[in-house]
Amino acid sequence: MSKKQAVSSPASRGAACRVTLSLPAGVTRQLDELVAAGIHSNRSQAAAKLLAGALIGGARPTGNQVLAGTVTLTYRHDKRGVEATLAKIQHTWLKEVVSSQRVHLSRGQTLEVILLQAPGPVLRRIADELIACKGVENGQLYICSEVLPPLH
Repeated sequence: MSKKQAVSSPASRGAACRVTLSLPAGVTRQLDELVAAGIHSNRSQAAAKLLAGALIGGARPTGNQVLAGTVTLTYRHDKRGVEATLAKIQHTWLKEVVSSQRVHLSRGQTLEVILLQAPGPVLRRIADELIACKGVENGQLYICSEVLPPLH
């Protein structure tokens, strides 16, 4: 496909393109629940928003544009050293870590959300370090698609 053809395609202009998907029945039920709850007006809108969010959040950004991102972690705070290790990593990246918030979900379980601001590859590196910590049970990086002015 030539550059001229690619530029004039409906997808490159932001127009909607029809796609047919086969989904497990459980996923279809969940889409219907989102529509019934008024979160989305129809299945297509729900699927489009969810896919766009997954593609943006899961992308491996390149370049030096400053982006915002959040790292969401769950871990056992009663596991020796996990909180100290997470704090040490955050102190290493002090200019990039904007804030963090912890919520104790149970006697041993903690949810922590860390707000970051840095070029995309740096966001990924910080997230990978945090998620790889021994004791972290679950972790995910979500990168906003917007370029932000630096805080520092």
